[in-house]
Amino acid sequence: SDLSLGASDKKIYQRALSLIKELNPKQSHLDFGSGQGTFLQLLSDNVEFAKLSGIDLMGRPQDLPEKIHWEQSDLNDSLKIANEQFESVSALEIIEHLENPRHIFRELYRILKPGGWLLMSTPNNESFRSVLSLWARGHFVAFTDRDYPAHITPLNRLDLKRAAKEAGFNLEKFAYVDHGCLPGFTSMSWQKLSFGALKGLRFSDNFFAVFRKP
Repeated sequence: SDLSLGASDKKIYQRALSLIKELNPKQSHLDFGSGQGTFLQLLSDNVEFAKLSGIDLMGRPQDLPEKIHWEQSDLNDSLKIANEQFESVSALEIIEHLENPRHIFRELYRILKPGGWLLMSTPNNESFRSVLSLWARGHFVAFTDRDYPAHITPLNRLDLKRAAKEAGFNLEKFAYVDHGCLPGFTSMSWQKLSFGALKGLRFSDNFFAVFRKP
């Protein structure tokens, strides 16, 4: 099959949706690295966009609503999209799969309109779980042999901030999925253990960055 197997945790999609709603874009949105189209469907159901588009290496998901535009492209390459086409872009759990983060930032900057938003998420290598994995095993928890060669590019907050700034973006904020597994116990979360008290940077398995094109 040429259809994508790409899908992320529902908690990531729900947190991303709330962040998109805060940014309040109305016109044109691109979901970069759409996979099975799960987040596109969520956006379609919850946000009134004039134009909603997805792009992925794989073919168009069969159950995607007709009004959603689909582009098939290798995301490592330059995008066949004209300059300043979109008011906002989401790139959820995709940049760690790609070869050149700086190229990605330059391309997303290019296709965004002035004042446009970029919402990105990636595994959080600064969580207690990931730092402990680095110390004990020599690699971040989301970049083990089990995750390779899907996850090839680990990025921390500073890495994202630097690459985005070099492309011309301003960093607006970081946010967190506020769900994180205990080291060695993937069935138990910090949040369940603490009745929701433990969250943020050290207790989240994934984080978000919001950037704006001046």
